[in-house]
Order: sequence, then structure tokens, then C-alpha cells
Amino acid sequence: MTTNLFENPSKSVYYHTLVQWNVVDEITFLTDVEEHVHVREYILKSLDVVVMETVLHKLPREKHEEFMHKVSHSYHDESVLEWLENEVEDIKTHIQAAIQSTKAEIKTLLSQL
Repeated sequence: MTTNLFENPSKSVYYHTLVQWNVVDEITFLTDVEEHVHVREYILKSLDVVVMETVLHKLPREKHEEFMHKVSHSYHDESVLEWLENEVEDIKTHIQAAIQSTKAEIKTLLSQL
């Protein structure tokens, strides 16, 4: 079971280069060992949501359908992020800020348990 926990999911999301995976692990380790897999899944799902919200907020509305088509067919492909960089100025910065903020919020919540 721990081998799944330590597998870097980075190749499964187009924004993998923007996530500090070691920080995700640090947050995961704030919980009991038996909760690690569930916490890691929660973090990854939360990051997916916040990245999607950020992209859709920053991306011009007329590009939403094209973006949704790209991610539905190639969610793991870095070319999605490259496309976004051509469509939205400083999109990487916006995504990184959203990711960092989300990880900080999750870390705070878990450290209070």
C-alpha cells in the first residue's frame, strides 16, 4: 500500500511541474499512517478543483470549450499547460499561487486535528 502513496502522481496531471510534491507528502504525513492514502487523494482532488477554477476564471470564456476538450482527452499532457501559457498571461503564476494556498489551508486544517 505504501508504494502507491510514494508514487509521484506528477505524470497524471498537466500541471505537475507546478506542484511541489514533497510538500504534498509533508502534509500527508501530518495524519496517521492508515489515513495517508485517503489524505493524499483528498489533496490531489482539491488541487484539481482549485486549478480548474483558476484556469476557468483566468481563461477567456470563448476558450473554455477548447480547454475542456483538451483536458478531457489529455489531462496528463503538459501540452495543455503550454497551450494555456499561450492563452493567458502569467497562468503558471496564478496556478502556482492557487496550489500553494490550497496546500497551506489543508495543512492548517490537518494540523488542528
